[in-house]
Amino acid sequence: MKDWQSLAHVKWECKYHVVFIPKYRKKKLYGHVRKRIGEIFQELCRHKGIELLEGHAMADHVHMCLSFPPKYSIAMTMGYIKGKSAIKINREIRGHKRPFTGLHFWAPGYCVSTVGLDEKTIRDYLDTWCLKAKRTGDKYLAKFISTLRNWRDQILNYFIERITNGFVEGTNNSLRAIMRMAFGYRNFDNFKLRALAGFGDFHANPR
Repeated sequence: MKDWQSLAHVKWECKYHVVFIPKYRKKKLYGHVRKRIGEIFQELCRHKGIELLEGHAMADHVHMCLSFPPKYSIAMTMGYIKGKSAIKINREIRGHKRPFTGLHFWAPGYCVSTVGLDEKTIRDYLDTWCLKAKRTGDKYLAKFISTLRNWRDQILNYFIERITNGFVEGTNNSLRAIMRMAFGYRNFDNFKLRALAGFGDFHANPR
């Protein structure tokens, strides 16, 4: 726990290994380009409060180990790093003076893995926290502890298998938001088109 950090209502230690490549996997990262790209990544991470623990710019790919608080998602963080760095690389290194849009450098997507804790560490932490919370005598915490213990195995299983239903839950929440705005639709087909358009599958204009 000594290496964990704190926000207002959470203790966290979130580390991610990420790998991404230049567009078309061309070997573009050499010499002064590689050095400047490293400086750009450091500047972007400092600006956003992201800790760059380790980084290697190889000829045809970049590997980084990042640490950032749980208020940032990995998708948002990688979109920020890749998008902003692509603009800076094209403007400062490649000399492009065109507007911000269309300045590509990195290929779409990335590979990510989490640097996790072992099951025993997580199990001990949960048990210790539940014990401390129970000693407070707070009735709301007691109810939460009961829920936490009921779902204890599922919580631990995430850290072991790294499988989560977060995507499904996020999709359901997005659909609920669309449903709240869709009371004006007279048939299901129009609602389906609006839902698909909302998820970016294609552009549609429901009536």
